[in-house]
Amino acid sequence: MKRAFVLLSVLCLLVCGYQCYKLWNTTNTPRNPFEGKLSDIADEVIAIPLRDTGEIRIKSPQNIRKEGNNLFLISEGILYRFNQNGQFICQITKPDEIQVAGYVVNPAKRELIVLGNTDDIFYYSFEGRLLLKKKLKSELSEGRRLYSIERHGDRLITTEQRVDTSQAQSIVTQELVTYDQNFHPLRRKRLATYLSRPQAALSYWTPQVAIEKDSGLLYAYSPTPQIRYLLQDTLLIQHAKTLHDAALFGDDNTYPILPIRLGKRYWIASFTQKPKNEKDYLFCYDTQKGIHWTLEKGFDDNFYQTGYVKQLEPIDPYSNTYCFCKQGETIKKAFPDQTTQESPILFLVKLRS
Repeated sequence: MKRAFVLLSVLCLLVCGYQCYKLWNTTNTPRNPFEGKLSDIADEVIAIPLRDTGEIRIKSPQNIRKEGNNLFLISEGILYRFNQNGQFICQITKPDEIQVAGYVVNPAKRELIVLGNTDDIFYYSFEGRLLLKKKLKSELSEGRRLYSIERHGDRLITTEQRVDTSQAQSIVTQELVTYDQNFHPLRRKRLATYLSRPQAALSYWTPQVAIEKDSGLLYAYSPTPQIRYLLQDTLLIQHAKTLHDAALFGDDNTYPILPIRLGKRYWIASFTQKPKNEKDYLFCYDTQKGIHWTLEKGFDDNFYQTGYVKQLEPIDPYSNTYCFCKQGETIKKAFPDQTTQESPILFLVKLRS
């Protein structure tokens, strides 16, 4: 009996030791998390010089979308259209009419649905002709502000701020809302966080619509300035997904806010402020290998030698293809043409599968 007890105790110790080793191996990466090259996560990077007309100067392009042979982008609140080679085609919106907050492309109708001016919705043709302007319908006792928009199949998904004025004190909530193509609401849920620690700083930025393509999970992305918790949060999210734990991903009344974008293989968070400060970072987690990078400078661009890349932005709601922009002295070596240096170079980053 004593011998059997000893053998059982040794077996328990071995099992516990193996489980501890697995946990350590999962949460401790074999790679230095403070260094990384762009080729660590990317198979290919495509450079697209943006050639404007000379009268229009594109500065800090944002919200880049590629649709067929077209590239759309926002610069200083104006929506522009280029072709896939970076040649300027036309200006879609006018600054005295709308300051663009976001947009989606409808290739079937060759139109753009554009957000701006709090609750205004504009429909434009690919040629920049205004087709329709409407107000987002709300209940009499509430106001709405649109933050971001994405298209998922035949549905439009937005993140919004709702202000309910029916009470003695106004109540402000953030929601993720599903509409049809004519902006008739289909489903509305409040945004909430389910991570175990206090998340007062999680919604530091206005939440952006994000979608996990394989599962169809709808969530809002908002990067956190609390970088020391990000790896812990990421592992918790991965563990919950492995267990199909719905508790972390909302319920019948809520959608989750997550501090990281969930791509097919790589989960990425980019936190940058203007002016830059010590809290800025680029974080990337490889779900296949269990390694991560926490980068104050960003990934080293070893494709075009343009320096460090800190701000990676997805060009689709599924976070599978990213982009970054460079201009000025950083692109002088790879792109010596003087006219190119005055305009930004758009780099499309095709992540490894």
